[in-house]
Amino acid sequence: MIRRSLIALGAAGLVALTATSPAHAADLGLRSVQASVQNMTGGTLTIALAEVLSGQWVSGEQPTLSEVLPVSGSMNAGVMTSDLAVGPSGMFGFSWFGSPITVAMTNPWSAAPAVHAVSNSTLLATVSQDSGSSTAQGQFTVSLNPSESSSRIALNKPLRGSMRLTVDNRTDTPLAITGLEESSILTWRGEAPSSGEQIKGIESWRFENSDGRGDAGVLMTLTGPAGARVVVASSMRADGSRSTDIIGTQGVDARVVHDPTSGWRVVIDHA
Repeated sequence: MIRRSLIALGAAGLVALTATSPAHAADLGLRSVQASVQNMTGGTLTIALAEVLSGQWVSGEQPTLSEVLPVSGSMNAGVMTSDLAVGPSGMFGFSWFGSPITVAMTNPWSAAPAVHAVSNSTLLATVSQDSGSSTAQGQFTVSLNPSESSSRIALNKPLRGSMRLTVDNRTDTPLAITGLEESSILTWRGEAPSSGEQIKGIESWRFENSDGRGDAGVLMTLTGPAGARVVVASSMRADGSRSTDIIGTQGVDARVVHDPTSGWRVVIDHA
């Protein structure tokens, strides 16, 4: 659902908009995750991606391809499920002068809800968890701002430290990187992953957030024989938080293991 509301109302207006955006609890199944996108870019955004990986769209919150998110407008997107076997997950995104902006969201039964925003453009994307969010019903706000006019321009500096992402393929066959999106403010330290790269065992990469005003993230799709697929999102956010999440799987099992020393490891095994 797209709302043509003015964003330039100050903090109080934004809070009111976010608070009224989620659907009633009865519409959210047993588990859900929702994202309210605020377009503060000064330009229009065109919806170019809408995919449910598990579960279904929340009623009234399904992005429509080619629909336009106007200047100072907002939209809500959400996925839900009543299936006790798998949590809801999905992706939607926009085109900004040909560059993608992708939002990935998930709420697995085994972990906390999460939303990642990857902006491969001059726009800065930030994700924040709403005060009304819960484990069963995750609610987040995604803010899109032009980098040159951010109100936090004085903080235009890299975040301290870096983040490591490791893929541990324990299946018998290689998995290929068939999809790779990364934020324009993400900087790889050392070797970077590449589209078409084959993951046969353990591969590891480290990245930094080169502009602390936005989230630096990477969205990676791994595919293998017989339709095997894993979608992984990893973010080093402007607020200092960091996480790696499995957005979707098909034909294999995948889980995230976090070690304070070695970072986040995505373990992929036989289904």
